[in-house]
Amino acid sequence: MSGVSEVYDKFFLEVAPAMFNSVVGAFPVAGMEGKTFSLQVDLTGEEGGSFGINIEEAKNLSSFKGTVDNPMVKLEISSSDFLKVMRTISDFPWSKLYNAVKDTRGAVVFELEWRKGEPPLALKVFFNGSDNPCIRLKADTETMISLLRGQTGFMDAFMQGKLKVDGDLPFGLQLMNQFGEFLPASA
Repeated sequence: MSGVSEVYDKFFLEVAPAMFNSVVGAFPVAGMEGKTFSLQVDLTGEEGGSFGINIEEAKNLSSFKGTVDNPMVKLEISSSDFLKVMRTISDFPWSKLYNAVKDTRGAVVFELEWRKGEPPLALKVFFNGSDNPCIRLKADTETMISLLRGQTGFMDAFMQGKLKVDGDLPFGLQLMNQFGEFLPASA
């Protein structure tokens, strides 16, 4: 068995079940009693393989090497493309991000309008234990997804009134300069 196929085995047989089972253990899904969802993932090409996944009552994910009889969903991706996705995590410039964070002092508050009529979700990021200076960014879900995908630039969203910015604007510009390379490039 080569190193690459061991990566696939580790992901599908250990990592994915552990992640899924830890999340649904904390947040059970109602209405799934007695129901099983089946999925088959086929990694095509050299060193690929098939993996079967069953999710029982939306509580427990079990996986195995091989195929599922009559899967509800079948995914097919080339083994090389799957490996590209897996490598994205290790290829990320972690040391550059560390250097950008290590000397930053201040806070960013993201307020996301999750559902109309409900209070926004708030995520507060404190750099090196400091809450000052502070910048607050407010947007709806659609705008935030567009920003994260790089479909809309932060300045464009701000100018269009889709992104509200409050607080220390020079600090916000400093953050854009420090962390801009880690954000998706806008189209």
